[in-house]
Formats: sequence, structure tokens, C-alpha cells
Amino acid sequence: MILRAYLVADPEVRAERIVAGLPALLRQILSLQAAGVADVVLVGVVSHSFHADQRVRIRVRAAAELPEAPDERALLAVAGAVWTPAYIRAFLRAPVPADSRFVPVPADPRVILPRTQNDVNAATTMLMQSLYKPTDGIVSRHVNRRISLAISRRLLPLDVTPNQMTATATVFGLAGVMAVFRAGYLPMLTGALLLQVQSLLDGCDGEIARIKYLHSRAGEWLDQVADDVLNIAFLAAAGAALGRAGHAFAWRIAVASIGCQIVYMAALYAGLIFKSGGRGSVATLRWWVDKPGPSSAPSHIVGDLARRDFICFFYFVCALFDAIGIALLWHAMVTIVSAAVTTVGWIAFGGPDSVSP
Repeated sequence: MILRAYLVADPEVRAERIVAGLPALLRQILSLQAAGVADVVLVGVVSHSFHADQRVRIRVRAAAELPEAPDERALLAVAGAVWTPAYIRAFLRAPVPADSRFVPVPADPRVILPRTQNDVNAATTMLMQSLYKPTDGIVSRHVNRRISLAISRRLLPLDVTPNQMTATATVFGLAGVMAVFRAGYLPMLTGALLLQVQSLLDGCDGEIARIKYLHSRAGEWLDQVADDVLNIAFLAAAGAALGRAGHAFAWRIAVASIGCQIVYMAALYAGLIFKSGGRGSVATLRWWVDKPGPSSAPSHIVGDLARRDFICFFYFVCALFDAIGIALLWHAMVTIVSAAVTTVGWIAFGGPDSVSP
């Protein structure tokens, strides 16, 4: 593992050029920090973008020239180069010849030197595309993520924080709950549409956090709790509306589902607190039913249909055909199974395993 990096000035590369909302050099330093580098040496670089930035927690120092032979193996790169986080993380961990003291970053499509505005645009596109997650559900992969990335890209030049995006998305969700509670075709269709908008915008907070290195545990918990509260509120609103419309079963199903949602939340939050060290991201946990495998495997397809992105989209599709009760039944089934899975996970297996997101 390489723990030191030398970033050398290039007269054709402006290290202060803004790329995806951050100065290129600051982005580079933060990416090295996230990948495990502890010491960054700037050679011939004049920059102030990282000074007093609270996100920078590693040692950053200046040098007039490269040493002939560093006292430890070190990365060598152009100051201001832009790369994907996954690329630099893998590169720093890759084996290198034992006699190599400097390990230069080679020419690679995942490494862009932002010399021109076209380079900046290409680097931004590369970074945005890297935000697709292997844990994305089917609707997120094919619908939500494409739209949320376009929105996030336009928000990057602004001082919009991930928590502000979470709050904005939650407002849309709450508006959807109130609309559905009124009952009737148009209110329920409007409410389902607003829930789908909330689900779509719910991706923007994480995208902004990752692209601008604004991760926080508070933000993770805010996002998770907001989604869980909206799940309960939407179940209650849909059940109450359908019940008033003469479908007595709907309210009973909603009440049972809300109880199961609370059980699931208790099991999930216990896992986050005791297994993942207080993180608020469900991606840090793996339950006993979670098995790695191809996305085309039956278990993964069923898992996709049980994810929140699909449930929100399914509510909207069913509402279009005045059949929101079908989506309520599916939501209830998923909630009941989730409560059972997490409960069995704690009783039989001592809880979930902690994994790196």
C-alpha cells in the first residue's frame, strides 16, 4: 500500500480549475485521502484551495523539487489530475516492483488532465458515471439514477449540501402522503407521483456527498430515517384512503405493515449501531439472505422488486390505473418479509455482518 504521493506542477494544467464543484487539486487530495494516503507533497505547486478546508485531514506540504530517492515508495502524478475514486484506490493497492521508489500514474482513460474546458467536461462526466452503485435497484439503474445524476450535475456549482437535498426530497414525500390521504383518483395519482419524485431526488443527496466528499454519519442517518418515516406515513395514508373508499381490508393491512416496519427499523438500526459502528447506511450491512451473485440471478431479481425504488415506482404505475391497492399489497408483503428476515437474522445468526459500502 502506497502511503505518500508527490503531485508535480504541470504548466498546462491549472490545479485550481473547478471540476465537478471542487478545485481539481483539492479533489485530488481528497481522493488520495479517501484511498488511504497519509502524506501529500506538492512539488512546484502554488495553490490555496485546500488550506483550512476541514475535509482535508492528512498532511499536505510543499517542496521545491522531487527528491532523487524518496525514503519510501511514493505515488507520482501531475497536480490537478482527475481520476475516479475506484481507480486510484485500486492503483494504490496494486503490487509494484520492489525496487520502485516512484510509482507514476500511467496514461489511462480514468485519469484526465483538465487542460481545457472540454477536459473539464469529460472529467465531470467520468466522475458522475462513477456514481452508479452495484447496490442500485432496477428502477434506480434504468430510470432514477439517470435523472438524479443530471440534477446533481447542475447543482454541483452551487453550495447545496446533501442534507439540504434530503430535506427537499422529504418535503416532496410528505406532500405525496397528504395528497394520497385525501383519496380519489387524482389526489392518489398526484401523491404517488410526488413519492416517485422523492425517490428520484433521494439519490441526489448521496451523489452530491460522494462527488464533493461531504459524507457524514448525521447525513446517512437523516436520509435513512426520512425514508423510513415516509414509508410508514405512506402506508398509513394509502390504507386510510382506501379504507374510506370501502376497502376495509386496506386499513388492516396497513396497520399490520406499519407494525412490521417498526420491527424492521428496530432490527436495522440495531445492526447499524452495533455492527457497523454507528454508520447510517444500509450498504454497510449484509443479512443472512444476502448472497453475492450475478444481477440476473433470481434472488437478485426478487431483491430488486423489494427495494424502495421499485415500490415507489410501482405505486405510481398502479395509481395511473386506479389500482393503488395492488401496490399497497406488494409494499405490505415486502415489509412483512423484511421484518421476518431481520428478526431471524438477529435470533438465529446474531445479527447482520458489517461490510464496506
